[in-house]
Amino acid sequence: LCVHPRVNPRDAIGGSSSSSSGNGGGGGRSSRKKVARTAADINAGCNRLNKERKCKFRNNLDGFVMPEVESAGSAPSASGRGSGGGGGYTPHQPIYDMEELLHLGIHRSVCPFYLTRSHLPTAEIIFLPYNYLLDPDTRSNTLSEINWSNAVIVFDEAHNLESFASDSASFDLTGVDVAGCVAEIQRAIGYLQSGSSEVMAANGEVPISIDNVIRLKALLLRFEQYIDSDLPATGGSYTGEYIFHLMKEG
Repeated sequence: LCVHPRVNPRDAIGGSSSSSSGNGGGGGRSSRKKVARTAADINAGCNRLNKERKCKFRNNLDGFVMPEVESAGSAPSASGRGSGGGGGYTPHQPIYDMEELLHLGIHRSVCPFYLTRSHLPTAEIIFLPYNYLLDPDTRSNTLSEINWSNAVIVFDEAHNLESFASDSASFDLTGVDVAGCVAEIQRAIGYLQSGSSEVMAANGEVPISIDNVIRLKALLLRFEQYIDSDLPATGGSYTGEYIFHLMKEG
Protein backbone atom coordinates (compact mmCIF):
# COMPACT_ATOMS: atom_id res chain seq x y z
CA LEU A 1 0.00 0.00 0.00
CA CYS A 2 2.96 2.35 -0.43
CA VAL A 3 2.34 5.24 -2.84
CA HIS A 4 5.65 7.07 -2.42
CA PRO A 5 7.16 7.37 -5.93
CA ARG A 6 10.71 6.91 -4.65
CA VAL A 7 9.91 3.85 -2.55
CA ASN A 8 7.31 2.08 -4.71
CA PRO A 9 7.32 3.60 -8.22
CA ARG A 10 5.09 0.89 -9.70
CA ASP A 11 2.02 1.58 -7.54
CA ALA A 12 2.69 5.30 -7.29
CA ILE A 13 2.76 5.67 -11.08
CA GLY A 14 0.37 2.85 -11.89
CA GLY A 15 -2.39 4.42 -9.82
CA SER A 16 -2.16 7.83 -11.48
CA SER A 17 -2.94 9.00 -14.94
CA SER A 18 -0.24 8.90 -17.60
CA SER A 19 1.68 12.08 -18.26
CA SER A 20 2.75 13.27 -21.67
CA SER A 21 6.41 13.58 -22.52
CA GLY A 22 7.93 16.99 -22.03
CA ASN A 23 8.65 17.71 -25.70
CA GLY A 24 4.94 17.69 -26.55
CA GLY A 25 5.24 14.67 -28.81
CA GLY A 26 4.61 10.97 -28.45
CA GLY A 27 0.84 11.23 -28.71
CA GLY A 28 0.35 11.44 -24.94
CA ARG A 29 2.58 8.45 -24.26
CA SER A 30 3.85 8.34 -20.69
CA SER A 31 7.45 9.39 -20.24
CA ARG A 32 7.73 7.60 -16.88
CA LYS A 33 8.63 3.96 -16.63
CA LYS A 34 7.09 1.65 -14.06
CA VAL A 35 9.73 0.07 -11.82
CA ALA A 36 8.98 -3.08 -9.82
CA ARG A 37 10.68 -3.43 -6.43
CA THR A 38 10.70 -6.28 -3.96
CA ALA A 39 8.81 -6.17 -0.68
CA ALA A 40 12.15 -5.92 1.13
CA ASP A 41 13.09 -2.83 -0.91
CA ILE A 42 9.74 -1.20 -0.16
CA ASN A 43 9.87 -1.98 3.57
CA ALA A 44 13.44 -0.70 3.85
CA GLY A 45 12.64 2.49 1.97
CA CYS A 46 9.50 3.07 4.02
CA ASN A 47 11.28 2.53 7.34
CA ARG A 48 14.12 4.83 6.34
CA LEU A 49 11.86 7.72 5.35
CA ASN A 50 9.60 7.34 8.38
CA LYS A 51 12.52 7.18 10.78
CA GLU A 52 13.66 10.55 9.48
CA ARG A 53 10.06 11.83 9.13
CA LYS A 54 10.71 12.56 5.48
CA CYS A 55 7.70 10.71 4.06
CA LYS A 56 5.30 13.46 3.09
CA PHE A 57 2.51 10.92 2.60
CA ARG A 58 2.62 9.82 6.24
CA ASN A 59 3.26 13.37 7.47
CA ASN A 60 0.15 14.52 5.59
CA LEU A 61 -1.95 12.27 7.82
CA ASP A 62 -1.62 14.83 10.61
CA GLY A 63 -5.08 16.38 10.73
CA PHE A 64 -6.34 14.38 7.75
CA VAL A 65 -10.03 13.48 7.87
CA MET A 66 -11.42 10.57 5.91
CA PRO A 67 -14.02 11.62 3.34
CA GLU A 68 -17.63 10.66 4.00
CA VAL A 69 -20.23 9.54 1.48
CA GLU A 70 -23.87 10.51 1.51
CA SER A 71 -25.61 7.18 1.17
CA ALA A 72 -24.95 3.45 1.24
CA GLY A 73 -23.58 2.21 -2.05
CA SER A 74 -22.04 5.53 -3.06
CA ALA A 75 -18.58 4.92 -4.42
CA PRO A 76 -16.05 7.44 -3.12
CA SER A 77 -14.52 9.62 -5.81
CA ALA A 78 -11.04 11.10 -6.00
CA SER A 79 -12.45 14.24 -4.39
CA GLY A 80 -13.85 12.18 -1.51
CA ARG A 81 -17.52 12.81 -2.42
CA GLY A 82 -19.89 9.95 -3.00
CA SER A 83 -21.71 9.45 -6.27
CA GLY A 84 -25.08 9.13 -4.51
CA GLY A 85 -27.27 12.07 -3.61
CA GLY A 86 -30.57 12.97 -2.10
CA GLY A 87 -31.63 14.20 1.28
CA GLY A 88 -32.40 12.53 4.56
CA TYR A 89 -29.13 10.67 4.79
CA THR A 90 -26.60 10.08 7.55
CA PRO A 91 -22.98 10.60 6.41
CA HIS A 92 -20.78 7.58 6.95
CA GLN A 93 -17.25 6.50 6.20
CA PRO A 94 -17.02 4.13 3.23
CA ILE A 95 -15.29 0.77 3.38
CA TYR A 96 -12.38 0.86 0.94
CA ASP A 97 -10.82 -2.07 -0.86
CA MET A 98 -7.11 -2.15 -1.74
CA GLU A 99 -7.46 -0.36 -5.07
CA GLU A 100 -9.63 2.36 -3.56
CA LEU A 101 -7.13 2.88 -0.75
CA LEU A 102 -4.33 3.30 -3.29
CA HIS A 103 -6.50 5.68 -5.29
CA LEU A 104 -7.28 7.73 -2.18
CA GLY A 105 -3.64 7.79 -1.12
CA ILE A 106 -2.39 8.99 -4.50
CA HIS A 107 -5.00 11.69 -5.02
CA ARG A 108 -4.96 12.94 -1.42
CA SER A 109 -1.18 12.50 -0.96
CA VAL A 110 -1.58 10.38 2.18
CA CYS A 111 -0.20 6.96 3.10
CA PRO A 112 -2.92 4.27 2.74
CA PHE A 113 -1.11 1.86 5.07
CA TYR A 114 -0.70 4.20 8.03
CA LEU A 115 -4.11 5.72 7.33
CA THR A 116 -5.64 2.26 7.83
CA ARG A 117 -3.49 1.63 10.92
CA SER A 118 -4.63 4.92 12.44
CA HIS A 119 -8.24 3.71 12.46
CA LEU A 120 -7.55 0.59 14.55
CA PRO A 121 -8.42 2.16 17.93
CA THR A 122 -11.88 3.27 16.76
CA ALA A 123 -12.74 0.46 14.35
CA GLU A 124 -15.83 -1.54 15.19
CA ILE A 125 -14.81 -4.62 13.17
CA ILE A 126 -11.23 -5.68 12.45
CA PHE A 127 -10.31 -8.56 10.14
CA LEU A 128 -6.86 -10.08 10.63
CA PRO A 129 -5.05 -13.41 10.23
CA TYR A 130 -4.56 -15.84 13.11
CA ASN A 131 -0.89 -15.01 13.64
CA TYR A 132 -1.67 -11.39 14.54
CA LEU A 133 -3.51 -12.65 17.62
CA LEU A 134 -1.42 -15.70 18.50
CA ASP A 135 1.99 -14.03 18.15
CA PRO A 136 2.68 -12.05 21.36
CA ASP A 137 5.11 -9.66 19.63
CA THR A 138 2.68 -8.80 16.85
CA ARG A 139 -0.19 -8.48 19.30
CA SER A 140 1.77 -6.12 21.57
CA ASN A 141 3.23 -4.02 18.73
CA THR A 142 1.06 -3.93 15.63
CA LEU A 143 -2.18 -4.27 17.61
CA SER A 144 -1.06 -2.33 20.68
CA GLU A 145 -3.62 0.43 20.11
CA ILE A 146 -6.61 -1.93 20.20
CA ASN A 147 -8.64 -2.04 23.38
CA TRP A 148 -9.36 -5.74 23.88
CA SER A 149 -11.63 -5.29 26.90
CA ASN A 150 -15.19 -6.38 26.09
CA ALA A 151 -14.07 -7.35 22.58
CA VAL A 152 -15.71 -10.30 20.85
CA ILE A 153 -13.21 -12.45 18.94
CA VAL A 154 -14.59 -14.70 16.22
CA PHE A 155 -12.29 -17.33 14.69
CA ASP A 156 -13.22 -18.30 11.16
CA GLU A 157 -12.29 -21.89 10.26
CA ALA A 158 -11.57 -22.49 13.95
CA HIS A 159 -10.79 -26.17 13.33
CA ASN A 160 -7.47 -24.95 11.88
CA LEU A 161 -6.41 -23.27 15.11
CA GLU A 162 -4.64 -26.30 16.58
CA SER A 163 -2.46 -26.88 13.54
CA PHE A 164 -1.85 -23.15 13.12
CA ALA A 165 -0.71 -22.83 16.75
CA SER A 166 1.62 -25.79 16.23
CA ASP A 167 3.03 -24.24 13.06
CA SER A 168 3.52 -20.93 14.85
CA ALA A 169 5.85 -22.64 17.35
CA SER A 170 7.94 -24.28 14.62
CA PHE A 171 9.39 -23.46 11.22
CA ASP A 172 10.56 -25.09 8.02
CA LEU A 173 14.07 -24.54 6.69
CA THR A 174 15.04 -25.63 3.18
CA GLY A 175 17.95 -25.11 0.85
CA VAL A 176 15.71 -22.83 -1.18
CA ASP A 177 15.25 -20.57 1.87
CA VAL A 178 19.00 -20.29 2.35
CA ALA A 179 19.49 -19.68 -1.37
CA GLY A 180 17.04 -16.80 -1.09
CA CYS A 181 19.13 -15.36 1.74
CA VAL A 182 22.25 -15.66 -0.41
CA ALA A 183 20.49 -13.79 -3.22
CA GLU A 184 19.51 -10.98 -0.82
CA ILE A 185 23.07 -10.76 0.46
CA GLN A 186 24.34 -10.54 -3.11
CA ARG A 187 21.97 -7.66 -3.77
CA ALA A 188 23.28 -5.93 -0.64
CA ILE A 189 26.84 -6.37 -1.89
CA GLY A 190 25.78 -4.77 -5.16
CA TYR A 191 24.35 -1.79 -3.27
CA LEU A 192 27.56 -1.40 -1.29
CA GLN A 193 29.80 -1.68 -4.35
CA SER A 194 27.74 0.97 -6.11
CA GLY A 195 28.32 3.31 -3.17
CA SER A 196 24.61 3.56 -2.37
CA SER A 197 24.01 5.79 0.63
CA GLU A 198 20.82 3.86 1.37
CA VAL A 199 22.68 0.86 2.78
CA MET A 200 23.44 1.88 6.33
CA ALA A 201 23.55 0.19 9.69
CA ALA A 202 20.53 0.10 11.95
CA ASN A 203 21.53 3.32 13.67
CA GLY A 204 21.60 5.08 10.29
CA GLU A 205 25.10 6.45 10.85
CA VAL A 206 27.78 3.79 10.53
CA PRO A 207 28.11 2.27 7.02
CA ILE A 208 27.96 -1.52 6.77
CA SER A 209 31.33 -3.13 6.07
CA ILE A 210 31.32 -4.92 2.72
CA ASP A 211 33.86 -7.40 4.13
CA ASN A 212 31.38 -8.47 6.81
CA VAL A 213 28.64 -8.90 4.22
CA ILE A 214 30.93 -11.06 2.07
CA ARG A 215 31.78 -13.22 5.12
CA LEU A 216 28.06 -13.60 5.82
CA LYS A 217 27.51 -14.75 2.24
CA ALA A 218 30.29 -17.34 2.60
CA LEU A 219 28.69 -18.66 5.81
CA LEU A 220 25.32 -18.98 4.12
CA LEU A 221 26.81 -20.77 1.11
CA ARG A 222 28.47 -23.27 3.45
CA PHE A 223 25.20 -23.71 5.35
CA GLU A 224 23.30 -24.26 2.10
CA GLN A 225 25.79 -26.93 1.05
CA TYR A 226 25.45 -28.66 4.43
CA ILE A 227 21.66 -28.80 4.14
CA ASP A 228 21.81 -30.21 0.61
CA SER A 229 24.53 -32.78 1.25
CA ASP A 230 24.37 -33.88 4.90
CA LEU A 231 20.67 -33.87 5.69
CA PRO A 232 18.17 -36.44 4.33
CA ALA A 233 16.79 -35.49 0.95
CA THR A 234 13.27 -36.10 2.23
CA GLY A 235 13.81 -33.77 5.19
CA GLY A 236 12.51 -34.55 8.64
CA SER A 237 11.04 -33.26 11.88
CA TYR A 238 13.25 -32.45 14.85
CA THR A 239 12.91 -31.06 18.35
CA GLY A 240 13.66 -27.42 19.04
CA GLU A 241 17.11 -28.21 20.46
CA TYR A 242 18.19 -29.60 17.09
CA ILE A 243 18.62 -26.07 15.79
CA PHE A 244 21.75 -25.69 17.93
CA HIS A 245 23.27 -28.84 16.40
CA LEU A 246 22.30 -27.66 12.93
CA MET A 247 23.94 -24.27 13.35
CA LYS A 248 27.08 -25.78 14.88
CA GLU A 249 27.60 -28.38 12.16
CA GLY A 250 26.44 -26.21 9.30
